[in-house]
Amino acid sequence: MRPGGRIEVQLFPAGRFFGFAVNVNSEHDESYDAAPFGAAWHAFWTIAKDLDLSYTSVPMALLFRDNESRSLRYIAGGCIQGEVPELPEGFETVDFEGGAYVVHVHEGSMERIGETVQAFYSELLPASEHTLREGPHMELYHHNGDPMSEEYKMGLAAPVVW
Repeated sequence: MRPGGRIEVQLFPAGRFFGFAVNVNSEHDESYDAAPFGAAWHAFWTIAKDLDLSYTSVPMALLFRDNESRSLRYIAGGCIQGEVPELPEGFETVDFEGGAYVVHVHEGSMERIGETVQAFYSELLPASEHTLREGPHMELYHHNGDPMSEEYKMGLAAPVVW
């Protein structure tokens, strides 16, 4: 499926996020390497495989951009619902403010997520009336489904002024 499509505004509540974090260079040139994102998820699931994750929402990732260093802090994990359990070594928690987010759904294999991310930030957001605000960007994953299938869906969310 060709990237593109529509975006919609959704309100997300404030929350506490937990997961495994990596720092990623955000220079989008020939040296850009998306492997650290997969490595963060691998580390998360390796540590989390023996945990009771009933206190979490759907798997998601938070991205914090440091404009000065031009790097991303990428945290693969989920939102904690209710009381915060003791987390294993290697995990970190981040409190984040809720608010309005513009959400776009990626449909298809994760092999093409880069195309969708590019279209979301370079075409769909600039063409909309929405203004980005400070806050983490999110990736919203689904528990079910094969992320390499053409039927897979996941969301991209960017914080906007409401």
